[in-house]
Amino acid sequence: EQANYKIADVAALGMGTTNPLAIVARTGRFADFGAFVQEASLKPQGGLSAASWGPKTPSHFYIALLGQQLKREFLHVPFDGGAKAMLAAMSGQVDIAIVTVATALTNIQAGKLAALAVTSGKRSIDLPSVPTIAELGHAGAEYVSFDGFATSSKLPADRLELLRTGISKVLNDPHYKSGIRKIGAEPAFLSGADYDEFLKKNIKTLAEVAAKTPIKD
Repeated sequence: EQANYKIADVAALGMGTTNPLAIVARTGRFADFGAFVQEASLKPQGGLSAASWGPKTPSHFYIALLGQQLKREFLHVPFDGGAKAMLAAMSGQVDIAIVTVATALTNIQAGKLAALAVTSGKRSIDLPSVPTIAELGHAGAEYVSFDGFATSSKLPADRLELLRTGISKVLNDPHYKSGIRKIGAEPAFLSGADYDEFLKKNIKTLAEVAAKTPIKD
């Protein structure tokens, strides 16, 4: 579906968190990320399945991005939410799932699920022993989900600045950061102007991914 707005219609207020993604599989399914890549290379295109938390979500785009980096296609299996995608991987219904670290953390720690890699530029605070995708030789597959605040670009400049100042105070508050950590996300403040540039780059990245691999429902 075509969005009824453009990035020019949006004024960024600030980014508050990043949510690193994890490439997960049933424990014992793959020895490590290298074993996953090797099996993918030996199977025909689409021979391995990958679950997302829904069509056209960050996890769906990441499956396409990962496939482009590895020069392999994966059978995309969308689920209604990250928990269902995770359970599909844990049960062996799919080969891998792309979910947030926060979604998978409890089951990884319990040994029911294996994290093959995290997609962020640095290792996850919660999974320090799990390598980043860049460490594994695929820096082009770095990506994180994120959360932030935005408003209409038609907002008067003085009101926009007032909102940005208020949002900045909240997102930098120690209590806010502590609360974010408790739900498994990572505080990652960007000011309104910096978040605006981040959003534009993110849209450009996703558009490039979609141009190479059609993102269908």
